[in-house]
Amino acid sequence: MCESKLYLIEGDDRKLIMEEAVLVKKKDSKIIAVGLLGQREDIEGANIVEVDSDRHMIIIKRD
Repeated sequence: MCESKLYLIEGDDRKLIMEEAVLVKKKDSKIIAVGLLGQREDIEGANIVEVDSDRHMIIIKRD
């Protein structure tokens, strides 16, 4: 499987938002993330900063 950890950067802090994200997409002014078991997180005002498929990590940041 190809799940990734989803992190949100706010200021100097990096917070784990989702352990096993299988879908992360930008829609309007938010990031929508869906987990392996169907859980969903909507993060307002964020953009994707980095996708590291080798380390299974996605980093997003609020504007």
